[in-house]
Formats: sequence, structure tokens, C-alpha cells
Amino acid sequence: MFQLPVSVFNVYTCSKCYQFLFREPALTPQPTKPWMLQPTEAGQERFPSNFSVIADVNDATSTNAVCSTLSRTDCSRWTNCCKAAIDCCQRQLASPLRNLTSVTSDAFCPRTWDGFGCFEDALPSTRNYLSCPSYIEHGSPRG
Repeated sequence: MFQLPVSVFNVYTCSKCYQFLFREPALTPQPTKPWMLQPTEAGQERFPSNFSVIADVNDATSTNAVCSTLSRTDCSRWTNCCKAAIDCCQRQLASPLRNLTSVTSDAFCPRTWDGFGCFEDALPSTRNYLSCPSYIEHGSPRG
């Protein structure tokens, strides 16, 4: 099973939260370093050439740079998505792993963060439901 280092997961998921949440973003993940955000064509007028920022919600300078492209509400949505991903990672790392080498009836679907929600390990053919998070557009009355 491939696992990203926690520090990389945190900034990678924040980059993806930005990409997934906004229809016409001023920033987009870099192709070779997807945890870095760079200006889109529409965002190039706001930033100097060769600008990029690490999508780190735990760093005030990075957060301010990213949020400068967003309304106050959208900045809150982005940071909430990042924090939900980070919290998911921490909870999942604290839970014991199932035996992945066992080929018995202990088959399961592994835990994951899908970009919007946190899913725990589940048995095959099991449906899991999550409430729509408030950071998703139209996920709350104010979204």
C-alpha cells in the first residue's frame, strides 16, 4: 500500500481542495509538484511571473497568499476542507491497520480521503454515507 508522508499529504490535499472547490480558480496545482499552486491563465495578472505557493493551511503566509484569490467565505471553505483532510489523516493513522496480507474472509475496502470526505475501512458490498460537508458549494444554506 502506498502512503504519502503526512507532511506531503497535508499540502497535497489542500492543493486538491482548492482545485476541486472552485470553478474558475486563480491558482492550480503544478503538474510536477501538485502540492504547489501556480497561477492559472486567469490568475496571472494578480501574481508575478514564476509565482507559486505551497498549499499549507498551517502556514499563515501560504494561507494568506491562497486566500488573496478568494472571497472571505471561499477562503473559509478552502481552509475547512484542508482541515477536514488533515483531521481525517490523523484519525486514520491512529486507527490500527487491518492485515493487508491476509487472503481470508477478512477482505475489506481500505480507508481513504476522497477529496471531500473521510471514509473508514469497510467490508465489501457495504455502503457508507457521509453528510455533505459545509465546504462543498451548496453543502450548507450559506454555501
